[in-house]
Amino acid sequence: MPVFFRFSFLVGVILLLFGCAGESRVFQESMSAIWQSNKFKDPTLGATLSPIYRYLRGHNSHGVILMVWGYVDADPQSNVPIDVWYSGTKEVIKLQDGRVVATGGLNTDWLAVRYQGTPSWTHLLANPEQIPVPYIRSVDLKLNYQFGKTQTMTLTRIPAPEAHKLPGVSAVGAQWFEERAESAQLPPTIYAVVPNWMQSGQAKVVYTWHCFKQDECFGFQEWTVQDQVTVKP
Repeated sequence: MPVFFRFSFLVGVILLLFGCAGESRVFQESMSAIWQSNKFKDPTLGATLSPIYRYLRGHNSHGVILMVWGYVDADPQSNVPIDVWYSGTKEVIKLQDGRVVATGGLNTDWLAVRYQGTPSWTHLLANPEQIPVPYIRSVDLKLNYQFGKTQTMTLTRIPAPEAHKLPGVSAVGAQWFEERAESAQLPPTIYAVVPNWMQSGQAKVVYTWHCFKQDECFGFQEWTVQDQVTVKP
C-alpha cells in the first residue's frame, strides 16, 4: 500500500478511536508529555479496547500511553518486518524484532538504526552457548545531526529484573536479555523474549526497555484486549 494511503487509513483509524469516549483519552497522551510529567498516570486502566486493532503500551516512571499499529515496513536486507506504531499525537515508533529502528516526533529522535550480525531470537534461545553475542549498531540521531554513529553491542542473558515487572499475560515464560553498548553512554536496552510464541515455533520479543537519552527511557509492550482485562483500575 502506498505511504499516502497507509497514512490516510491510519488517520481514519485514530479518529475512529477518538470517537469512542472510553478510548479517546488513551490516545491523547503523548510520549513527550509523559517524559515532562511528574505524576504517574495510566490511561489504559478502565479503557475499552477494540479487538480488531493492535496496540502498543508505552510506559516509564512518569506515565503510560497506548499507541496503535499502523502498518508493516519491508526490510529487503533482512526480510524481517518492521512494525510501525503511532500515538494520538503522531509520534512514531518503528520496531523490528523488538528493537527500535526509527522514531519520529519525540524529544530525542533516532532517525534510523541499522544492526549488523544480530542472530534471530529463535536461534539464540536454541543455542544458548553462543551467548554473549557481539554485533554492530549504527544510529542516525536528530540531536546535533549525528549520522552513522557506530557502536559495538553485546547481548547477554540476565535474570528477570525486579524493575521490569510486566502487567498482562503475554510475558509468561519470558527469558530476559540485556543489550549494552561498548561505550556505555546509555543505560542498556532490556528485552523479554518468549520462546515458541503462540505455538509458532518462533521466539518473540514481548517487551523492550529502550533509552533514547540518559534520562529518556521507555518500555514498550504489545498490548491486547486479553492483557487489558487482567489489569484492574
